[in-house]
Amino acid sequence: MDGSLDGICINNRLIDMEKSSLDHLMEQNETDLPFLSAYAGTQTTEEILEWVKKASPEGMEVRMNENGVLVSLQAMNLPMVLSDIQGLGFKNPFLSEDRHNMSVIITIVGDEQKRLMSRLNEFLA
Repeated sequence: MDGSLDGICINNRLIDMEKSSLDHLMEQNETDLPFLSAYAGTQTTEEILEWVKKASPEGMEVRMNENGVLVSLQAMNLPMVLSDIQGLGFKNPFLSEDRHNMSVIITIVGDEQKRLMSRLNEFLA
């Protein structure tokens, strides 16, 4: 009977070690992951609109849309390719072949959206 109790004790210790290892691993790798909030839908269209208005370059048209915030810009040789406005947080991307016109609906504010606005602001400065 003592043998089976030892097995249970060892099994419980292993479970405790696994839990503490997982907790330790999570502590070591704790990172701020703001993009996860996009999956939870915590950003309202109004919050996205407010951010876009603050971050967008002068001359960019910004308006609320049923799917997010529509932005469009006309300028010579925009510094972008279509893949810059595709992916998570973008909807209905358009970039003219001559790169003089672009539009996209922004559905979340994440790293890609921040990078886009930063690049456009730098280009138009």
